[in-house]
Amino acid sequence: MSNPSEKMCYLLDKNIARYAIAGLRYGRLRPLTREELGTLAFWRMMEEQNASLFISHVSLHILRRLVRYAEVRALLDAVDVLWPTRYYTRWTRRLQETTGLTREDCAQIALGSFGSSSDGRILGCSTWLPTTSRSLQATAITAMRSIDVFMP
Repeated sequence: MSNPSEKMCYLLDKNIARYAIAGLRYGRLRPLTREELGTLAFWRMMEEQNASLFISHVSLHILRRLVRYAEVRALLDAVDVLWPTRYYTRWTRRLQETTGLTREDCAQIALGSFGSSSDGRILGCSTWLPTTSRSLQATAITAMRSIDVFMP
């Protein structure tokens, strides 16, 4: 980010949102998984740093159906939503054509690049926080190299 006074912005994928909700819901009932602990620790650290957390518009539509659960409300209160803007669809398609990523992963990356906050203050995020899946991480690293070549 060019302005050091700007907040860091993180786009959470659906799995990270799910780990946060599960960690809140089951924290007193069973030992938390490594993913749940990591997600909750990240969430707390970002709150302490006053960073902005975002979920996709798609995740919002799903979570709205589950708003009766306190854990879902807690997550929705802590995040904002990124909404697609003009170049979102084109960038999603180009990423699919040039990388080995799935349509859903390409859409998340495109949203992180060309998504806007609910109030229109920001365009894109500093970081996309994907799932902890090793295969996705390996594919994403290869894809990011392709994207670097694709974008001069």
